[in-house]
Amino acid sequence: MSTEPQLPITQEGRTWAYLSYASVFVGFPLFVVPFIQRNDAFALYHAKQAAVAYLLWVVLLMVYFTISMVTCGLGFFLFPMVMLPYVPMIHGFILVSNGEQTEPIGVLGFGDSLFAGVTVDSAKSDK
Repeated sequence: MSTEPQLPITQEGRTWAYLSYASVFVGFPLFVVPFIQRNDAFALYHAKQAAVAYLLWVVLLMVYFTISMVTCGLGFFLFPMVMLPYVPMIHGFILVSNGEQTEPIGVLGFGDSLFAGVTVDSAKSDK
């Protein structure tokens, strides 16, 4: 859980937070856009959490495909493992819908620790 105070929520920030969590569903890292823009704290917070779930998804896919190739397809039984990152993504959608700034289930604080250097650019956020 985050100890940060609740952030103001703009419509643009909410949209980018939703799109960040959609990264696993579309297969493209959409969370990169809030990382580049850095103008909305709510979107950036949720983009960090979505990035962790996306990276977990990529790692699990690589493990799954490697095991499937080595075992001539018997890795098929591990396919449910690849679906695990969908849990934090769906929970993230719910959190954004409720306007909450808490981390989704399964992220385990890695969003804040891995991307601690990525902060809101105050010059961009004062538009």
